[in-house]
Amino acid sequence: MMLTLSRGKGERIIIGDPAHPIVIIEVVDIKLGRVRLGVYAEDTCPIHREEVANEILNARQIDDGSK
Repeated sequence: MMLTLSRGKGERIIIGDPAHPIVIIEVVDIKLGRVRLGVYAEDTCPIHREEVANEILNARQIDDGSK
């Protein structure tokens, strides 16, 4: 499932129960067609850019001998 939203600078997206959100994503800045996001989450919730997440997964596969 994908939810597509439009947000402007300073606006947020709340993930989870609004009283106790799991993640809050805020549009910090928009310049030259690029959006700068701020992500608020508990320290126990890892946050990665997609390319970093892919590197982590690839490293795990190599360590497990499955690649």
